[in-house]
Amino acid sequence: MFRMLICSLILLLNCFRAAAEQPELNVAIGDNSTNVLAQSLLFTQFTKQTGIKINRHRLADIKQLDIDKNWYTHSGKPLDVIFGQISYRLLNYHQQGKLLELTDFWQQNKLDRSFSHLKSATTQQGKILGLPFNLVHDFKREQHISDTDFFAFPKIAEIKRFESVPINAIHVSALGNNQQSALKLLAFLAKAKSQEKLTQPIGTIAANKNARLPQHPFAKKLVPHVFKAYGTSNFFDRSTKPEFEIEARPLFTQFMRTGNIQTFVEQMEALRVKHF
Repeated sequence: MFRMLICSLILLLNCFRAAAEQPELNVAIGDNSTNVLAQSLLFTQFTKQTGIKINRHRLADIKQLDIDKNWYTHSGKPLDVIFGQISYRLLNYHQQGKLLELTDFWQQNKLDRSFSHLKSATTQQGKILGLPFNLVHDFKREQHISDTDFFAFPKIAEIKRFESVPINAIHVSALGNNQQSALKLLAFLAKAKSQEKLTQPIGTIAANKNARLPQHPFAKKLVPHVFKAYGTSNFFDRSTKPEFEIEARPLFTQFMRTGNIQTFVEQMEALRVKHF
C-alpha cells in the first residue's frame, strides 16, 4: 500500500511537471488588429494542434513599444509575439536587439507564394521584420453605400505608385524565451484559412493573396490596385522615424488650430532637413 502511494505521488508530480513545462506564448494584441472572438477561436485551434498555450496581453498601439517596460508582461515575462503594424519603428526595435528578423523563416516557409505583393512593405534594410496579416479597411461599415466608388490615384510621369493602405502585421520578440514556438504560431497564422478567420468577421482584407476577399464591391476593386502597387504607405506616425514623428506632432496640432499653412510647410520642411 505504501509503495502504491509513493508511485501515485510520483505520477502526480510528473503530471504537474509536464504541465509546468508545457510551452506558453505571451502574445501582445494591438487593439485595432482584429476581433477578440476570432483570435480566441483560432488560438484554441492552434493549441489543440500543437499543445502550445497562448497568453493574451493588451497592446494599445505599436508606439507603446518605444517604452522598454512594454516588451514585458505585468509579471515581468518577455513578450514572444506581437500583433502590431508595419512601421519604420520596427527597424529601430530590431537594431536595439528587441525584434527578431524573419528573413530565414520567410524563405523556409516559402511565403513569397502568398505574400510577395507585401514583402517590400515589411522589409527594412534587407531584413524582413514581420508577417502581414491584414490590410486596415473596415468594409462592414460601408455595406449601405451605393453611390460611392473607388478609384486609384492616376499615374504621374514615371513616378512609382504607392497606395495608402496601413498594414497590420505579426512580429516575434527577440527577448522571448519561446522563439521556436513563436515561429510555429506565425507559420499557422500565415495560412490562408487562418487569415480568413482573423479578417472575415471584421470585414478587412487578409494579407495572404490566396485568402477569400470580403463580399464587398470595394474590396474587389481595391485589392488589384494594392497588390500591384510598387508599395504601400502607412499612417504617418507609424511610417516615419520615431524622433521625426515626435517633433512633427505639435506642428500638426498647431496647424489644425490656426490653419496657417505657410508656417506649417516651412516648419515641416526644416524638420525634414534635420532628420533626413
